[in-house]
Amino acid sequence: AVLWPLLEATTDPSHPEADSVRDDGLRLLRAALGAGDGVPESAAALLPRAVALYARATQQAYSNGAQLETALDLANRGLSCGAEGAVRAQLLVAKAQVCQWLGRLGDAVEAAEQAAVIAQQGSDLWGEAQRLAAGALIELGRSSDGDTRAAWALRPEYGANLSLPIRALLLATRVRGLEDL
Repeated sequence: AVLWPLLEATTDPSHPEADSVRDDGLRLLRAALGAGDGVPESAAALLPRAVALYARATQQAYSNGAQLETALDLANRGLSCGAEGAVRAQLLVAKAQVCQWLGRLGDAVEAAEQAAVIAQQGSDLWGEAQRLAAGALIELGRSSDGDTRAAWALRPEYGANLSLPIRALLLATRVRGLEDL
């Protein structure tokens, strides 16, 4: 029951990982349903793999651009499977990004803030979560809050560990926020 929606998700068949995601999903589904109707009790052991598949499918769907609702649905399903740690943060970042693109700015801020709490401080995943939260705050008309958040993420104790592209994105977010002030 948990894995079937992953297989039903509309994905771009021309994407290089479409076959791999589908094949992995089918293997998991066969394993989960192998003991008769429904999902056997041992399926709980399959949830971490299902979460990883949802994360890959989410990435694939939102990188295709036209499938934002599908990406959001897949991210939510992965989160509901009990995603933990970096994979949970990755799904939350994807959810924040999609929500921001869809104009659901409050949801974007919430997902990005949750991801920032989970991700390792100073990591690129953490920096991306901070950037998304700051950008959504700016778009919500809270430019001062967004700028403060981006500036805080760039402080030497955190920013020194971020990759140059993430630092550049945070700086660009600050410029956008300062422009709106």
